[in-house]
Amino acid sequence: MELKLPYVFKERMPSGNFRYRYQRHGVKKTIKGEPGTPEFLASYTAILDGIEEPTKLPDAKGSISWLVGLFLKDFAIRVDAGIVSPLTLKGHRHHLGRLVEEYGRKNAYMPRGKLVLLLDQYSATPGARDNLRKSISTVYEWALDREHLDPMKYQNPAKTIKRINSGSKGFYTCTIDDVRAYMKHHEQDTLARRVMIVELCTAARREDLRLLGPFNEFTMDGQRWLRWTQTKKPNRIIEIPMLPMLQEEVADVREGVYCTTSRGTPLTHGTMGNYVRNWFDQAGAKGSLHGVRKGLSSILPHLGATSYEIDVLLGHEMGSDETKVYVAQAERKALATSLGEKMQKVKW
Repeated sequence: MELKLPYVFKERMPSGNFRYRYQRHGVKKTIKGEPGTPEFLASYTAILDGIEEPTKLPDAKGSISWLVGLFLKDFAIRVDAGIVSPLTLKGHRHHLGRLVEEYGRKNAYMPRGKLVLLLDQYSATPGARDNLRKSISTVYEWALDREHLDPMKYQNPAKTIKRINSGSKGFYTCTIDDVRAYMKHHEQDTLARRVMIVELCTAARREDLRLLGPFNEFTMDGQRWLRWTQTKKPNRIIEIPMLPMLQEEVADVREGVYCTTSRGTPLTHGTMGNYVRNWFDQAGAKGSLHGVRKGLSSILPHLGATSYEIDVLLGHEMGSDETKVYVAQAERKALATSLGEKMQKVKW
């Protein structure tokens, strides 16, 4: 089957082998992995999302730009090794770009007072201000540990600066009424409904959810299951039976991923989150994708689910250290089947 993705072309190498390349607006990137595999799709969407594009920084040794450049290069190596998330790298690049824009040419031994002045520019947006402080603190801890800066003469300038968003309650936790309103508004055969059903039946985090597809399916004891490795540490392998409502929803998808754009490409990390918030707004309800995942622990008990059943769906450790292995092996199928029957009875 010939691969068809926007801005992707097949290129023959001098060796006679083929590779797939992304090309648009002067950007040309090689896509990693074999076509159709999760690695290939993740690489393609990462390029679309811009997370692999390195920030161009002046290389004046001893400057803040120089220090940030060393840090980002090291962090990218750890991403390639699978030690840290590419989304974390994307966040650091975004936040540290603000530091470099303001003080890039200055000496890396940044006075604490100058950092306070920079952070004060973002006081109206506490979340952005705290994320910037966190990224800067990470850079300086990294630099001092590796003695790019002298730890005997200098300390992390962000270490004693407090967060100002500590009172935030975080993401709103969705209720069963929020989800019912959403499902009532968005009809069958819509992307909005499909994303919600896949999330309700897998409780996957956004980065995992957007890349789930038929290649994650397998059969055990005559039943269809899903298996994937979480992108977030500790990269736990999740295996859950596919609930009937999920099987019905994705029956027409036999290649690629379950949730795609109108062009047939996976949704990017940011787009999926924005879409779900907009879909909740359209339904006159409050919520987000993360809010749904947070709410599952409170939504499922309304359906009669037990704590073990919730552990199955959320991919949490089950029971005590003595029993969790045996419970996971012997009871996951029965528990998930029971949960599926309960979810089927809910009128969305």
